[in-house]
Amino acid sequence: MPLQHHLLARVTEHRPNTLPKFRTFEPSVGFEVHSTLKPERWKSLLKHYPDPEFANTLAGIARYGARVGYEGPYVRIRGRNHSSVLRIPTEITNNIVKEISMSRVNKIHTLPPFYYISPLGAVEKRLNGEFNGWRRIHNLSYPYGASVNDGIPEEYGTLQYQTIDDAIRLIQKHGHRCVCTKAISKTLFE
Repeated sequence: MPLQHHLLARVTEHRPNTLPKFRTFEPSVGFEVHSTLKPERWKSLLKHYPDPEFANTLAGIARYGARVGYEGPYVRIRGRNHSSVLRIPTEITNNIVKEISMSRVNKIHTLPPFYYISPLGAVEKRLNGEFNGWRRIHNLSYPYGASVNDGIPEEYGTLQYQTIDDAIRLIQKHGHRCVCTKAISKTLFE
């Protein structure tokens, strides 16, 4: 048995943050999102992961879109954009046009009966300390007390991070043959 597979086999069935407390996607007949994430590639790369349901969850999100766990009331809320966006209208417009052309954002022509239109904001992106463009943000905490985030139960958004102590324990347990890596495969996005 290869060492990598051997180590994966020893990992507990559910790792932190891999067992959602709510339904993360909703399969719809005849409807799939256009995504740069490739569901079958995720499933293939995770075929030896100890919990096969995790791979199915990622593939389902890539295929049908992600639900965020909102359980709040049905509302009609339209927020005003933040001043950070108003100062750079051309950059934000170009960003949205690019996202639409890449099928990451869908343009809708009529609003559904209930909706949140979250205020847009912008923050600088930096690479090696240098300005590298703008990141568009959607303020899901608006309006205070009645936002999308307020409608998501707290336990749905609680994360449990693995610590450096967890990594040290695994290295100590498996000895000098242990290999530590961090990688993201481009094939997941092509």
